[in-house]
Amino acid sequence: MKTTYLVIVFFSVFNMLYSQIAETTAKEVRRRNMLVYVSGGYSAPLGIYASSDKTNKNSGYAGGGFTVEAGVAWMGKKHLGLAVQYDFLQNPAKNMANLVYPNGVPDSVGSGPFTSHCLLLGPVFMMNIKRLYLEAKLLGGVMLSTGKIFNTPDPTDTTGTRSSQNTGTGFGFQLSAGVGYTIVRNLTFKFNLGLLGGWPVARKQYPSVLVGYQHMVDPVTHIGYDTPVYSAPVDLEVKKPVMTLNPSFGLVYQF
Repeated sequence: MKTTYLVIVFFSVFNMLYSQIAETTAKEVRRRNMLVYVSGGYSAPLGIYASSDKTNKNSGYAGGGFTVEAGVAWMGKKHLGLAVQYDFLQNPAKNMANLVYPNGVPDSVGSGPFTSHCLLLGPVFMMNIKRLYLEAKLLGGVMLSTGKIFNTPDPTDTTGTRSSQNTGTGFGFQLSAGVGYTIVRNLTFKFNLGLLGGWPVARKQYPSVLVGYQHMVDPVTHIGYDTPVYSAPVDLEVKKPVMTLNPSFGLVYQF
């Protein structure tokens, strides 16, 4: 009777401990099923984006700036997952850009910064080795860019002082790798090195519009009359490749 009682107590305690372990393990899995991250750092322009060659229409005249990124990732098996990320990038123009007036725009390229917004999606690799955190991302999506470099002259303007402010849109991407150290449970401080680039294009269509009247005289009747004058339709396109190397620091929280 005593043995039966002890067996029942043993299995009851074992069942309770097993349930607690299973519940704890499930919580651990849930915590690592999702992560949220944010970082910021320096933006170093590369290639034609950093070029100051006035003979090249694709030159970006971009100087060193800053970048900020924030994202969320859902993790699956084998340390692989899917990330959605937003990036903000801003690079001031180099001094040389103050001497560049593209397409007759009254303001020089150097009169404003070059700014880009990116919404990216793609696979992410993430692994925790005790307190060591490793990650790698390959993302692609949409890049929206603004700046004086995208502005186009208004062909209906006879004074040469009016232009249209345009936004360049195109494909954007990021290739990055990061390493971090877990400060406290689920919170990691990391260093990240990313290559961010894109090919934004601004297109502007100007339809034919009435710009004035021209006074004419009939050669036979010698009667004067006014003839309407219309501008010719114009299609303008501005392409500016973007490429930056971005070292940054940030935080990662794992659920």
